[in-house]
Amino acid sequence: MKPEILIVGPMYPLPRRDFKERPGLVPRLAMRALASFIGLGIALAVAASGSAAELTDAKELGGDECFAFGLRFSNQTAGSQPDGLVIRDETAFRKLFDPAVMRQSCAGRDPEQLVPKVDFTTNLVLGLWSAGTCADRGFRRTVQRDDARKTLTYTVVTLSGTRAACMGPGPESLNLVAAPQPPPGYEVMFRRGRE
Repeated sequence: MKPEILIVGPMYPLPRRDFKERPGLVPRLAMRALASFIGLGIALAVAASGSAAELTDAKELGGDECFAFGLRFSNQTAGSQPDGLVIRDETAFRKLFDPAVMRQSCAGRDPEQLVPKVDFTTNLVLGLWSAGTCADRGFRRTVQRDDARKTLTYTVVTLSGTRAACMGPGPESLNLVAAPQPPPGYEVMFRRGRE
């Protein structure tokens, strides 16, 4: 039985006699392996150093069940639609929950009881208006804090459904979340995605 060398990648056996016939083969194989390990090392280093730490204690606040936030945000043109909301005090937060935009299904309830409780001494509220199609299932919300870049990024991903065709309204939400206050000097960024 002839000894064989197995190359990771294309995954084919290479008999040893080929080394005598092709003298440049060994250095090329060694360089490919070295380049793969260097590339993997760089990718791991970038992932470890530049990754943003996801805040697991960001709390979804809701509010869309009883308040038609879409009356304020959905009819604006794309250029005038706010990129996102950053609310740092109770007064500005309560203005969102205007009884004039309360849904009929919640008409008999006290508007004050429907406003989520937020401790603004340690938290801020982020919001990003999103509307999906009737085939979409909802939204996934994540808040990431990157201390290296001094950013707080709020991402809302629309979760696509499996229906091929449908009619009617889709999910819509202001996607309000309470997140821990970042240190001074952090920039708040907003992103939308689709999955």
